[in-house]
Parts: sequence; structure tokens; C-alpha cells
Amino acid sequence: MIIAVSALTIALCAIFYKDVRHFLYHLPIMDYYFKYVRKEKKVDDHHVETTLFNGYKIIVNSDDGCVCRRVRGLGIWKAHEVKVLKDILKTGMRVVEIGANYGTHTLYISELVGPTGQVIAFECNPFVSSKLKKSLEINNITNCILKEVAVSDHAYDTFIVYNLDNIGGGYILSEEDAKTFDEKSSTLHHKILVTTLDTELKDVHDIDLLKIDAEGSEYLILQGGKNFIQRHPKMKIMMEWAGIQCFKNRNLDHKRLANWIKDHHFKVYDILDNGDLKLIEASDLLTKEFSDLLLVPVE
Repeated sequence: MIIAVSALTIALCAIFYKDVRHFLYHLPIMDYYFKYVRKEKKVDDHHVETTLFNGYKIIVNSDDGCVCRRVRGLGIWKAHEVKVLKDILKTGMRVVEIGANYGTHTLYISELVGPTGQVIAFECNPFVSSKLKKSLEINNITNCILKEVAVSDHAYDTFIVYNLDNIGGGYILSEEDAKTFDEKSSTLHHKILVTTLDTELKDVHDIDLLKIDAEGSEYLILQGGKNFIQRHPKMKIMMEWAGIQCFKNRNLDHKRLANWIKDHHFKVYDILDNGDLKLIEASDLLTKEFSDLLLVPVE
């Protein structure tokens, strides 16, 4: 009887989740799965060491209910992006990744480009970047440079604000908001430095892929990298389209990013759930909610 009721409860709850797997990952029994099947090890009160799908060890947050919990369960995040990365990256290539988080893609990109390639990863949240640095050490990765700063369209001091349930969803306060932010706030935050791609990568050349996952700040980041982008006419860009509502919540104009893509004459591909690429128009983005994109320069 108890088993039947439990099964019915699980089934009913799952109905209310768009992604049943997301629901399953949050069942208490999953903690046993993480520990005894996935063999994760406790690092501290907030972090565990688990294994990515490619065998690399990675330290992730044990409180996070989004990216980190998915990695703890499956060893992968955004499998559709992983497939595309495998298709487009070759040994010796160079990649810039903005918004590396705990390194779920960073570590795999490092493997794909090999010892003759390079990854330049940006992660501005010190709570996260310190663990990414440790993951790089654990795997003896020497082809990755970690930059612990944020990038935007100009330099300033600010705060990154986040919550433990979705650390990757943290966002950077604008210069104006930073001036009035209460540092005694109970909201999790860290003081950080914002700079630009043109400043950080002024002497960097021959980049094959720019990957950006910045919670709607992609346009500002691209604006701060005009010279960098001009030096790389053949560079592909993989980015998250955060969705119209996300842009509104951040007081950002999604039209500016769509127009930037159109003005720079990229072929725009929507990365489908199975990793296939669907060619769309930049104008299609104006009514599009969340998606992951691959921008390919028109030759």
C-alpha cells in the first residue's frame, strides 16, 4: 500500500514538471545515487567532487539545484551543446569561454583542443572560480587560462548577486545599481571587477570559438570586444539567448543583441535538443524565448 501511494505521488508530481528528469533529480533518494553509484566525494560543506561523462573529475556545488545537480546525476550539462562542441572543435584550436561556471564545458573543451590548443575561461564569481581552479589542478589541465573577472562594455567595480539554488543564474549589477547596493544585504554577493574583452584579450589572436553564457549580458560583452571581434572575422560564436522575459527582468533590450547579430552578417543556427543545427533568421530571435545559438560567419 505504501509503495503504491508513493508511486502515485511521484507520478502526480512529475506531471507538473515540464522535465520529468528535473523532478527525479530532486528526489531525496538521489542523494544516495550520487554517493554510492556516482561515487561522489565531499569536498566541503557546499561542494562535492564528481565525474564528468568524459572521465574528468569536477568539483560542483551540492546546494545548487540546476547545473550542478544535473552534473551530479548525469555527468553532463546541456548535452546538445556538448555535441556541437565535439563537431566544431579540433586539436590545436583556441577557445574563449565567458561564464565558465564550475567548468562543466571548460574541462571538455580543454580535452577537445588538446595540449596544442588553449582555453581562456572567464568566471567572475570567486565562490565558483576557486573550485574551477581546483578542478583544473585535479585533472592536470595546463592548456586553460582562468580569468577571475567579469566582462562588459566598460570597466567598473560592482557586485555579483546569486543564490545557492541556481548559482549559474547569478547576475552582475549595473554600475548605477552597484552604487546603491547594500553590502550588508543577506543576499549572497561578492564584490568583483568588471573589465572588457578588448582589455583582457588585447594581445590574443587566432581564436576559433567565443562561447558566452552570461544571463542576458551578451550584447554588453560583445560591445566591449569590438576590436577583438574585428581581429577574428572567421571566429564562430556560441551563445545563450536568455529569452525575452530574462532580458526584461534585467532591464536589457533583446532587440540590440538580435540587431548586432544581423548587422555582423552571421548565419544563425538554433541548437536543437538533439544537437542538430536549425538555420534561422536573426529576426526570429525577436519573438524567441530561451535557446542556445551557434553563429557562423558568412564567408
